[in-house]
Amino acid sequence: MAKRIKIPEIYHDTMSQAIDAAIEYAESKGYGVMTEEESGIIWEPIGYETYQTKLYHIYKENIVSKKCLNISLYRMPSGKYELTTYIN
Repeated sequence: MAKRIKIPEIYHDTMSQAIDAAIEYAESKGYGVMTEEESGIIWEPIGYETYQTKLYHIYKENIVSKKCLNISLYRMPSGKYELTTYIN
């Protein structure tokens, strides 16, 4: 039987919940995700009705992939975060 891929929720109450959901998505596809420190990522606070996008380095079987985990967050007027994530 094929492995089930977890589709992440789109709307989250906090930025960290949204980022965690994106990382879980990549892990469900068999990738490991480098930490923010390893990838050199710094998330800045997101103002209302603005976007922020970051690329996380990913690996499979301890080999760094040429692909990245793309995480885009949009903070809605309600204060919730909309997550768009994919591996490219």
